[in-house]
Amino acid sequence: MKTEKLQDYTTDLYALTKHTLSVVKTQKTSSKVNNSKAVDLLHDIDVALTEQINEFDKMEDFVNDSTLATIKEKVAGFSGSIAGFLNTQREDPVSKMLRDDYTALGMIASGYTMLHTAALGAGEDKLVDFTKSSLTTIAA
Repeated sequence: MKTEKLQDYTTDLYALTKHTLSVVKTQKTSSKVNNSKAVDLLHDIDVALTEQINEFDKMEDFVNDSTLATIKEKVAGFSGSIAGFLNTQREDPVSKMLRDDYTALGMIASGYTMLHTAALGAGEDKLVDFTKSSLTTIAA
């Protein structure tokens, strides 16, 4: 697979992960979340996604720099159908917030699975290891 395609796939997943992290951070500080188990879960998601974003930031070979300049456009395009419910978390009950987070994490897990397969096919060991580790974290 061409490096350009891997960059596109990696950048799309980076954008979705970064957007989801932003939503989770907002939810964590919401006054509507007062259940300690929900707060702990949101904290764990925050930590996992933050670690993944930090790893993405180290992968300059796979993240398309020109796309990073327009990251907001990529987020909007990639997550179009879920953007509505992810951004309405302030008006929704906690159970809906967590359901939406579960859906977003499922999309991220699918993205890691697809990127892992593409990286295996391209022989990109660094990306293979990253996607496998990230998928394991998301699925846990």
